[in-house]
Amino acid sequence: MAIQLGISLGTSFAEYCLIDTRRPNVSLSFSRHYLPTENLTNSLKIFLEKNSDVKINQVCIASRVLEKILDTRLGGSVAQIVTQGFENWPLLRQSLSNPYFEIFPTRTEALASQDLIFGIHERINAQGKVIKKVEISELEQIAEKLKLQKIEKICVNLLFSEINNTHLNSVTQFFKEKGFQVFSSEGTENYKDEILSWRRNLLNASLAGTAQEIHSEIMTALEGRAHQDQIFYFDGSGKPFHFQVDRLSSSLFGPYSLIANKYQDDKQILFLGMEKWYLIKPQSQKKTWDSPWGPLGGQIPNCQPLRLQPTSELTVDEFETLEWSPAEVGFEPGPMMFGRALKPTVFDALLIDSTDECFSPFIQENGKKKFRDTVHAMIKNSNSKETKFERILGELEAHLVDQIALKVLLEQESRDRSLTCTGIFAHRLLPQLKARWPEIEWKLCPYSREIEGLSVATQEIK
Repeated sequence: MAIQLGISLGTSFAEYCLIDTRRPNVSLSFSRHYLPTENLTNSLKIFLEKNSDVKINQVCIASRVLEKILDTRLGGSVAQIVTQGFENWPLLRQSLSNPYFEIFPTRTEALASQDLIFGIHERINAQGKVIKKVEISELEQIAEKLKLQKIEKICVNLLFSEINNTHLNSVTQFFKEKGFQVFSSEGTENYKDEILSWRRNLLNASLAGTAQEIHSEIMTALEGRAHQDQIFYFDGSGKPFHFQVDRLSSSLFGPYSLIANKYQDDKQILFLGMEKWYLIKPQSQKKTWDSPWGPLGGQIPNCQPLRLQPTSELTVDEFETLEWSPAEVGFEPGPMMFGRALKPTVFDALLIDSTDECFSPFIQENGKKKFRDTVHAMIKNSNSKETKFERILGELEAHLVDQIALKVLLEQESRDRSLTCTGIFAHRLLPQLKARWPEIEWKLCPYSREIEGLSVATQEIK
């Protein structure tokens, strides 16, 4: 019997389970933890201590935890080495903030500081011929400047390096010998547009610090239970890999790629998870990711976020109507029912009367009262003729279901009338979805947990 330890890391929740690879849809032991109040290392240690008699053969990690830092200026301390004359290229290639016509158009903010881009006198042409060699003296000057500024991470992005990587390798090796952590686009796919690999390389460098800290926390908890060679992460195509900083951007989509692989024969998956709701098309993949900083290269599953999410806020709009806002308040401090937040969310509305054991460890009675009192106050400040709390919630839930059904309708292929619904909220919302759109053959998966994709991860590991 081979036992797999599955670790699913979201932005706010961690899930651990032990799976017998002969029966991957049945977890031998399962535990869920709220990371803002529970330490990752300690919670994993506690889970392992409760299962101290189990020998772990491999560890599979699907992680979305890096998403929590995507809204920050990630690459503030990352330097970039580029071919001279292309110092402004990353900035000029930023996407427009608004794709529609504007008198004064603006571009999205770049990943890293423009002041830390250094051009070097080297050139390789489109045929891979060396036109001008790298000058070591120039690299020495840049290294001195970066050490004075205490910069530790460097991205090397040189023109036409995918055709001839001689200069890329020599520059990378030079800065590694100087003690810098160096990221290069060596070994990446041959994109027609080099900015896709440049931007991906920079994102990997920007995520590296946080990712290494999280990996160290996991390794500390696994000490004595699993070796480094037994630990696997998953990229955007669902392929396993040992921890590598040059695959971090792709690992953001690892959980969704594993779910896509699990339901690879289905046309569409409606994933209603604890933290995120997505519509996934398992039979198609994308070669680029439209990130907040522009397109990035890398194979990822075809997954689209729904307009409304578990932490979408309940607001009174300009027409004094109670309405769901697409703005997400997140899980820190969390939904009101967690006891610390001040803004009502979809999560609160769906679980106000729930006795589901999946959620009960995190819900507090004072949080429920706070949610009820807040909604009552909002009803008084709206133009709603209905004043009963339960009926208002019923109307809001119906609107939520309509929004989900609309997304499915827009993406549904006319010749296909089946859809698989999965995730922790699937049981809660599926009856209303069936009633809203009865002509669809709705299928509820039998194992609706965030971690379910890991139940087939072992099939990817040879």
